[in-house]
Amino acid sequence: MPFSSLKEVSNTIFCMRADDLVRKRCRDREDYYADFRSYEKAVASAVEERDLFYVNEVVRLRMSKIV
Repeated sequence: MPFSSLKEVSNTIFCMRADDLVRKRCRDREDYYADFRSYEKAVASAVEERDLFYVNEVVRLRMSKIV
């Protein structure tokens, strides 16, 4: 195998490997954003539940004063 062919093969392998790394980084970024969106939804849900709890407590306390 002549040197130029070996160099072409090594360049091809390098480019293919670089493409794989780019794809992996893209997948990792997509996973990160998906995880972050899940985290945001969980936090929003917890805040909503907390707010609902406090509203219910206020209503309960006000109702206990009326009765």
